[in-house]
Amino acid sequence: MPETGSEEPRPLRLLVIDEGVLGHRTLKAQLEAVLETLPGVEATMATVPPPSRLGRLFTRKWIRGSDADLQALRWRLRWSWQGRKLLKRHRGKVDVALVNTQALGLLAKGAMRELPTILSIDATVGQFTALEYTPHDRWTPRQLRLMQRLERRALRGAAAAMPWTGWNAAALESEYDLKDLKAETIHPGLDAGWWGEAAAR
Repeated sequence: MPETGSEEPRPLRLLVIDEGVLGHRTLKAQLEAVLETLPGVEATMATVPPPSRLGRLFTRKWIRGSDADLQALRWRLRWSWQGRKLLKRHRGKVDVALVNTQALGLLAKGAMRELPTILSIDATVGQFTALEYTPHDRWTPRQLRLMQRLERRALRGAAAAMPWTGWNAAALESEYDLKDLKAETIHPGLDAGWWGEAAAR
């Protein structure tokens, strides 16, 4: 914990930023509940806001069936721009940031150098496209190359990476070969009690 010069060390000031979509909202809620129980941590939770009218226009499909559309990339750029703003807004107010996921770091290399940031990795771009999780997206080779280049840049700007699984950790090594990147696999876990209460509701 950071020292303040007095006998009592002050709490570690942690900023947690998440994408605010799908299962990330559940992860944030459970993480927030756990962090509240840790006396040595002062956590600030932040979520990328939903897109504005202009943001929705930027991320909509533009050209049907064309490689020039790049919609999946535009979605990630929009997320990352908002993540970058949140990192800059909290600079000097926190000691370290945990950013979930690396999609929020694509445009934030400089901001992550100014505020030590751990990138949480749920799936690399290569893994995500291979899974065909969103088959309606047009994963063209050009778009994939651009996203991988930005993802590598983000990882180089991070203080460390937190892959969720060994599968994610192996992909970081095979896709990017970042020998200096500090990485530790930490499974998100599951609060069985939380899910029981949700089922009852």
